[in-house]
Amino acid sequence: MIMVFVQTNYFSKGQPQYSRNIIINTDFPTNSTIELNHYAQIGLKANFREGFHYKKAGVIVMGLTPNNETQLSLFNTLQIQNTNH
Repeated sequence: MIMVFVQTNYFSKGQPQYSRNIIINTDFPTNSTIELNHYAQIGLKANFREGFHYKKAGVIVMGLTPNNETQLSLFNTLQIQNTNH
């Protein structure tokens, strides 16, 4: 899962304030930057609001596990291929 957050500068009292975060569960464990970027963009679209001067935004990847300890779901369509010949 990943968390995407945005926030304005709380010390700028003359500016409108906004802060929000969202946690997105990925469909399956992945180390693909393309997949992680896809979920991060979904989170950013959910959090972003026009008219604010943002100071900070970020993506935090959580629930990391080693590649050899992947737990798939019963209904996962991900196919694992053995490349050892």
